[in-house]
Amino acid sequence: MQEKSFIKLLKNYLVFHNRKAIGYSEEEIKKIEKLYDIEVKGDFREFLRIAGRSSDGLLTSTLTFYYSHMTVGDKIREQNYGRKKLKNLKFNNFDKSKIFLLAVEPDSQYYYIDTVNLNVYLYDDNLDDEIIEDTGQDFDSYMLSSIYYFNPKMVPLSIICNGELLPKNIINEDKTVTSYNIDNYLSDDKKNNNSFIYLLKKYLEKNNRQAMGYNDEEIEEIEKFYEITIKDDLKDFFRMAGRSDGGLLGKIGLLFYKNWEVRKRCIFQDDFNGECLVKNKYYTEANCYPFIFFVEDNLYYFVTTRENSEFLESYTKKDRVHCYNMKTRELTHTGKTFNEFMVDLVRKTNPNLEVEEEKIGEMIDIKIDDEDVAGELEEMKIIGSQEERILEQEEAEKFVLTEDAKL
Repeated sequence: MQEKSFIKLLKNYLVFHNRKAIGYSEEEIKKIEKLYDIEVKGDFREFLRIAGRSSDGLLTSTLTFYYSHMTVGDKIREQNYGRKKLKNLKFNNFDKSKIFLLAVEPDSQYYYIDTVNLNVYLYDDNLDDEIIEDTGQDFDSYMLSSIYYFNPKMVPLSIICNGELLPKNIINEDKTVTSYNIDNYLSDDKKNNNSFIYLLKKYLEKNNRQAMGYNDEEIEEIEKFYEITIKDDLKDFFRMAGRSDGGLLGKIGLLFYKNWEVRKRCIFQDDFNGECLVKNKYYTEANCYPFIFFVEDNLYYFVTTRENSEFLESYTKKDRVHCYNMKTRELTHTGKTFNEFMVDLVRKTNPNLEVEEEKIGEMIDIKIDDEDVAGELEEMKIIGSQEERILEQEEAEKFVLTEDAKL
């Protein structure tokens, strides 16, 4: 009998039932490695390349790849929670491991893969003793066992599961913003020194500088990824200066412009909300979908992006800036809107609108080394996105098994 492997069974299924899976390109896999802080190699990499988005009916939604009900940001937060859990359980060689939550099976059984060695581990949430168990399986054998348990006849399931591990790839070829752009954008009632965007316009005009912003499609993706709402003055800011203010506030550390990877930004926001607000029982503010944008020493400033309708206090409304003291764990309400706070920053740190150090940040686009990707593509002899993403019948036919071997 021909030796079985998960990848061979997957390819056999696709040919035998004339199905087409959807996977990731090599460039996208590089982005997945960076966004989830994992290694993708061996059968794990081949799976993502062939069927990372959909197996077209072979596999079930127990696999985290196919969580269509969760945003990509939710998946990052869930993966981060899992890593914290394993660290608290003193998982062996945790610091050298790159853990990825592979699947959640019925009865709250959590399967993790160490992507460095591809070994699979089990955490059973039903047990009184919190332990992480070595299953003795690697990625290949776990995926085989999943098929044998959930779809032993290898027939197309009635529910086709699919999912996405990456933010939407949005092409924005014109990120730059000039004083002319802002002048056309601002309504007449905002063309005064009490508007941060107007002060930005004056700065750009005076110094012949440019800012950088996000388009509306990118802003919508940022909202989903960070679980916030971007409207009104905050939306004006993202549109006109979300990536860079051209050096207007170069003296201070606005988090928009930190040289942080997207993963770090997502985890930073989530950790603050959980470890600082929820843990210290600031539930009202936590439920207003806070977004941290400025850190000064021990002071963390965030803006509420949605209103908490359960309370009548003004500070529970959206677009209010709050300050959390990391040292004393006290929360204060500045009484200012986001625009008012930003205007104050300009008046305090750069009242004469002089040119300062320009910093550029990125909140949604995952940067990778194009040369590394080009080298890998050449080595694998993969040409074109169609071949990268959809398994061709001719390639799969080499792996067709007999009926006896398949069952």
